[in-house]
Amino acid sequence: SLLIGLRGQTIGMMAARIKAIDANTGNLIGFGRALGRDLFERLLGFLLFIPLVIDLLFPAWDPRRQTLHDKVTNTVVIKI
Repeated sequence: SLLIGLRGQTIGMMAARIKAIDANTGNLIGFGRALGRDLFERLLGFLLFIPLVIDLLFPAWDPRRQTLHDKVTNTVVIKI
């Protein structure tokens, strides 16, 4: 969460050359929203396996290619 807040990327995202940004402005999302994004994804995983799978597959049919945790925090992941 700290790396996403500061750079828009985790180490894995750096390797994949993707970045999480604000969906409206394109700016970095900051630590608070990065933490919220991470916590929501963990909550879905904690509830059961199925909600997490739906979250991770959501970009396949979403026009903006956002996961549910992206929608909740108004972020989008882009290729860089």
